[in-house]
Amino acid sequence: SFVRHALTLATGNAVAQLMLVAAIPVIARLYRPADLGIQALFFGLVALLSIVSSGRYPLAIVQAANDREAVAVVKLSLVLLAGSTGLVAALAGVAGPNLLRWAGHAELVSYAWCVPVALLLTGFDQVFSNWTIRNRRFHLQSVARMSASGATVGTQIALGWAFGGGAGHLVLGLVVGRLATAFVYAVNVWRFDRAVIARPLEDGELLRTARRFLDFPRFSMPGNLLNESVSDVPTFLITGYYGAAATGLFSMARKALGMPVTLISEAVSQV
Repeated sequence: SFVRHALTLATGNAVAQLMLVAAIPVIARLYRPADLGIQALFFGLVALLSIVSSGRYPLAIVQAANDREAVAVVKLSLVLLAGSTGLVAALAGVAGPNLLRWAGHAELVSYAWCVPVALLLTGFDQVFSNWTIRNRRFHLQSVARMSASGATVGTQIALGWAFGGGAGHLVLGLVVGRLATAFVYAVNVWRFDRAVIARPLEDGELLRTARRFLDFPRFSMPGNLLNESVSDVPTFLITGYYGAAATGLFSMARKALGMPVTLISEAVSQV
């Protein structure tokens, strides 16, 4: 039922969010506010890029008429994700440092190479998160979220305790969290869906699928990009005017205060 599935997701999201919030005092002791600010900038940049990386087509996986059409959307999303990740990787390697300095965010230059990696893992998460929702495996959503939070804070705390603070350790923790989520989904797909996913498509089916669900990139992508931009603008502006340390303090406060809203909204929206 709707209530049972919502409670399943809410429980998993609650545990995941509590892990993140409970780790704030420990992370605040291990890392400087400036390190936390760089982490917030990195997270915001990846979040913006992830909206356009697969054209919002992963949302169509749930609405597909049958499994064959859903698999076509999965493959279309992965093709777009691979292309966008390759483009971001090329830009990060060639022009990334200069672009970041020009934009006034030289703090991210050292971590530009992590952006395409995090983008690829985030896109993979988006695709197979919707695949599991389509197949009503809501418990897997909870496991994935808890795995991501546990891997993120565990890596950040372990690296901070063993090697001292540093923004690189926080960024690496975010990447490891995304990797943990991707691993959970990959194991699930291999166990239950590899025969369906591996089924070949007909000639031109990807193009037909892209046209069939063109409303997602046409209408959903601009709106979500604007919404995410509004959410991340304070992070970029605070860094530009007051420095990364102020951004770090702001991001910690926002994370703690936003937990109840995130907990309820994510659970209900995914059912």
